[in-house]
Amino acid sequence: MSDKIYKIEEAGAQWIYHYMILMLGALKDVDLSNKINVCFDNENYTSYQKESFEILSDIINIVPKTDTCELLPSIKPLHNNNGSTNPFVDPSVHPFLRELFLSRIENDFDTTEYDKIYIRRSRSHFCEGNVGDGNARRRQIVNENELVESLEKIGIKSIFFEDYTVSEKIQIFKNASLVVSPQSGGLVFTLFANKDVDIVEICPPNPHQFCDQYVDMCRALNISFRRFIDVQKVDGFDNMLVNLSNLNNFILKK
Repeated sequence: MSDKIYKIEEAGAQWIYHYMILMLGALKDVDLSNKINVCFDNENYTSYQKESFEILSDIINIVPKTDTCELLPSIKPLHNNNGSTNPFVDPSVHPFLRELFLSRIENDFDTTEYDKIYIRRSRSHFCEGNVGDGNARRRQIVNENELVESLEKIGIKSIFFEDYTVSEKIQIFKNASLVVSPQSGGLVFTLFANKDVDIVEICPPNPHQFCDQYVDMCRALNISFRRFIDVQKVDGFDNMLVNLSNLNNFILKK
C-alpha cells in the first residue's frame, strides 16, 4: 500500500443511497489491485459507513483527511427527471458495487424467514440521515400497521431495515424472492438482489422529488421492478394512504 491518500468527494454521506452509489461508486475509477488509503471531509461517520469500511477493509484503509490528498470525484447524476429512459447515473456503477460487496460477504446470517419481506418506513424519520432534516416524515405509509397485518396474511414478513447491519441487509436481498417497500433508501440494497427477485416499490404517481433511482438500478442489473401507485397522498412530503386489497392483488398477480 502506498502513502497516497484519496479523498472521496462529499455527496450526501448521511443518506445511504448517496453514500453507496455517488460516493463509494467513485472507487470504480481507482486501481484496487492494491489496498488504498481513503479519507472523507466529514469524519463523523454513520453506522452504515463504519460497517462498509469493515466489509471493504481488505482494499481500503480509512485515514484522517489531510491537505495533500487526491480528490476522488463523486458520481454525478446524468439527469433528475422522473420517467426518463436515460440512466440516472453511469450504469457501470451498479455492477461494480454489486461485485465489490458480494465478493466480500459471507453467508453468516440465516435468511430463511426473509424470503418475502416488506420494509417498514414508519421509523425512518429517526434514522441517522434524517436527524438534520428535523426528523421530517417522508414517504411513509399512514396506515402501515393495517398494511403489515394485510401482508402477513399472504406470507410477507414485515421488518424495520434499520435493525440490521449492512452485511445482514445485503444477505437478505441476496436471498429474497420478493421485496415490497415504500420508496426508500433501503432499496439501495437491490444492488445485491438475486436476479429472480420481484421488487415492488410503493410510490405516489406525482412525487415531490426525484424517485426513479431504483428503476434505473434494476434496469442496469436486469432485475424485475414494479411500482404500485394506487395510493392517496396526504401531504407534500409524499406520505401515503395505501389501498390494502389492491396492493395485495398487485403483488400476487405476477
